[in-house]
Amino acid sequence: MRPTPALLRPARLALLVSAALALTGCAPGPMGPDDIVDRVAAGYREAPTFSFTWDAPVRADDAVRSTGALEYDDGEVAALRLRSTDAHGNVTEDYRYVDGTLYSRTSEGRFRVEGDPAPLLEAWDWAQAAGHRGDPVTVEVLDEEEIDGVRTTPYRLTFDGGDIVETWWVDDEDQMRRYESEVADGVMVGELTGYGEDVEITVPADLVDE
Repeated sequence: MRPTPALLRPARLALLVSAALALTGCAPGPMGPDDIVDRVAAGYREAPTFSFTWDAPVRADDAVRSTGALEYDDGEVAALRLRSTDAHGNVTEDYRYVDGTLYSRTSEGRFRVEGDPAPLLEAWDWAQAAGHRGDPVTVEVLDEEEIDGVRTTPYRLTFDGGDIVETWWVDDEDQMRRYESEVADGVMVGELTGYGEDVEITVPADLVDE
């Protein structure tokens, strides 16, 4: 039996809605436990650039603030700039990852070539980190909030039977704008800005002579 025009209308409507969402860049509605991780991870990779600030609870001489920028290419981290300071404002680490090579700043203030970049990239790959706990057990949609002029929807996620609680502020393009994770010593907070903007991550000029 051939579909009648009346039966075809819902399918045509669905196609039109999907096309309109693709053209406008609008996300297809609130997220839940089954799709929030994948959609946010895709939001990072498709940007494909952004800058970030990461604040951790103050503990003696630990790195408490990290700032940087990141660029994806074909879903993988292609470039990374990272600088961390301790509770006294002293720089504890300063890295650049460019063209497959990792550089770190020495105590004398110059950069040297490091070995395997994989551990650092794994720690700061925001797309990969989105799913490092697996899918959340529950996702609660909270009231919309504006962050730096961008409309976001906060989602309160619980993992591991409710023992781990995180809140993700996500905009209409599935891009994380703010992140909070409740830990024993307080709250870890991430702020993400400049999606799709140019980021300057270059090979350091002041390299140590090998």
